[in-house]
Amino acid sequence: MGRKAALITGAARRIGRAIATHLAGEGWDIAIHFNTSRGDALSLEQEVTHKGAACRLYAADLNEQDAATQLVEQCVADFPHACLLVNSASVFKRDTIATLSPSLWDEHLRINALAPILLTRAFHRLSAAQNCVINMLDQKVANATPDFFSYTISKLALHNATRMLAMSLWPKTRVNGIAPGIVLRSGDQTEAQFRAVHNRVACRYAVDHRAGDNHRWRTPPAEQVPVRGFAEGVRRCCCRSCRRTGTAAC
Repeated sequence: MGRKAALITGAARRIGRAIATHLAGEGWDIAIHFNTSRGDALSLEQEVTHKGAACRLYAADLNEQDAATQLVEQCVADFPHACLLVNSASVFKRDTIATLSPSLWDEHLRINALAPILLTRAFHRLSAAQNCVINMLDQKVANATPDFFSYTISKLALHNATRMLAMSLWPKTRVNGIAPGIVLRSGDQTEAQFRAVHNRVACRYAVDHRAGDNHRWRTPPAEQVPVRGFAEGVRRCCCRSCRRTGTAAC
């Protein structure tokens, strides 16, 4: 089997970076998208090439109208064997219903919901063969709370868009969603605060839309978020549906 390539948005930092380094170690070539984190992207490029994978950097502001389509066009031109898109780029800013502003609302919906949809559409159209799209969601889609109001709404929108895209683009493109819990510290969170919340929020979901099932995992470290299993068509969970259909190794 020939090499495979993955386009990962928001790959320079946090969970996108962990996914990129993990896939590179598994033999995938990596297309790194970033917006403002150029230094982090350059260091990630070194990590990826050190693992023997081909790597390219793509700077794009997904808040801009044509950025998503142009990003996929550039990636597929450089990596004709690209067969995986991981929509990991995200904006995460605190607001509540009391502090909600139209500009912050628009920013969250454009980057967290509209951009992944446009990226998926372009990837489906331009990819030469069967492919897979994985949308990084959030445990909030199953556990909504009123904090981070605009962010939560944007992830709920992407969750439902993932289902609709899966129905629209099958069988050429498999569209799945993974909704991890808290796997990395964020903002000014201390290590103790992170551990307390991480342990309390013990179980999170992945959504495999080939069967329309929600699958539970214990919240993993960032590098163990089960992207490769979905990318290669393998589900790893112990839910009743998987046992019933016999399609996963639990």
